[in-house]
Amino acid sequence: MARPCQSGCLAALLVALTVLPYANVQVCGFVADDYARIVEDPNVRSIRSALRYFSPGFWRANAATSNVAYRPMRPLLAAIDYAAWGMDARGFHWTNVALHAAAVLLVFALLRELGIGQGAAFLAAAVFGLHAAHVEAVAWVKNRQIRAAGACMLLAMLAGLRRGRCRTAAAQRAHERHGAPGAAA
Repeated sequence: MARPCQSGCLAALLVALTVLPYANVQVCGFVADDYARIVEDPNVRSIRSALRYFSPGFWRANAATSNVAYRPMRPLLAAIDYAAWGMDARGFHWTNVALHAAAVLLVFALLRELGIGQGAAFLAAAVFGLHAAHVEAVAWVKNRQIRAAGACMLLAMLAGLRRGRCRTAAAQRAHERHGAPGAAA
């Protein structure tokens, strides 16, 4: 009888399932709002310039002429991509795909941490990764903050669960070593 696939094998399969449907993004180039938010924004040409977006003064100074919502992560992430890829849209698109794949792996890890079986966690993560609701957030470069925020949220949830389990386990060990408070020695 064949041995069941371990979590690493399932994680690799999840990455493949997530990346393959988006393989065509390499030919998309920049589209629609990508031009105004990335290509034509001189601040994404350096990380230092993109950091200005975190300044409340920057937003106050540009409020009258801008309809842009306060989203400083978008230009910062674009500046990091620009540092890596220049203005090659393929690199920007692949970064979005990588962020999406990371979110899918985090869904799998979070579900496993919650005690969901390996098969069910794999299926749920695969549905999450392949769901059509993610297409715009993955395929449009300007929407990368959605993928980044999702991955950060999932990572925070996973870390919170693991920390809670560590604290609970440490309290249990302390209780076993020292007995219940107020117990006779």
